[in-house]
Amino acid sequence: MEYLFKKGKSKIIAPIRVTYVITEIAQEHPAKAMFIVPKRLFKKAKDRNKLKRRIKEAYRKNKFQLYEKLNGAGKKYLIGFSYTAKEISSYEEIEKSVLKLIEKII
Repeated sequence: MEYLFKKGKSKIIAPIRVTYVITEIAQEHPAKAMFIVPKRLFKKAKDRNKLKRRIKEAYRKNKFQLYEKLNGAGKKYLIGFSYTAKEISSYEEIEKSVLKLIEKII
């Protein structure tokens, strides 16, 4: 995780920031993702968990596009999705943001 945030590149499309880095670490899938919702923005765990579930689902539904490109190029990525907004966004808004970010990092 430290390596990702020190060496990685970032892109932001509200309400999500993606940090990614190409890695040589052996991993089963072409991309390994993590999802972050900061406690300083959302004090209640139920709110953080709701947002993480929404981001994870948006990523799960759209990761095939990322996998297709990475398998063709033979690259492996570490990816971190961070929620940046101060209010809870709808699933549709989060999915749109995740989809655009996936397109940008390929």
